[in-house]
This record gives sequence, structure tokens and C-alpha cells, in this order.
Amino acid sequence: MQDISNEPYIKIYDMKEVQEILHVKPTTLFRMVREGEIESFKIRNKKRMFTSQAVDAYIQKQVELAAEV
Repeated sequence: MQDISNEPYIKIYDMKEVQEILHVKPTTLFRMVREGEIESFKIRNKKRMFTSQAVDAYIQKQVELAAEV
């Protein structure tokens, strides 16, 4: 078994939390996942989850795109 005691803490969000963070509707978030705009994973092939790194990366990309305009 792998020792994860020295691994950094990773925050995990569910769909509802990410919708609130990004201020998007469920259908928009599903589209974003489908189109690869934000990374996610499923637990037991049912509940879709997101790491804080994935959410942060999406936000950072949006900030960079907005700065280009």
C-alpha cells in the first residue's frame, strides 16, 4: 500500500459546489466537461467530482483569455 502521509491535501468538489463556484447552470457544467474545458472524474461511475486544481486551472485559463481581449 502506498504511503500518502506526505502527499499534499487535495480538495474535492461535487457538481453542485463547482456550479456555485463558477456561477453556471448544471447543463453548462456538463457541456464544459463533455468538451474538455474542465477536468473531472467519476466515483463508482456515478457521481462526477472535480479537484480544486482542475477548478483553479479552469479559472486561471478564463482570466488569461479575458486579459487577451
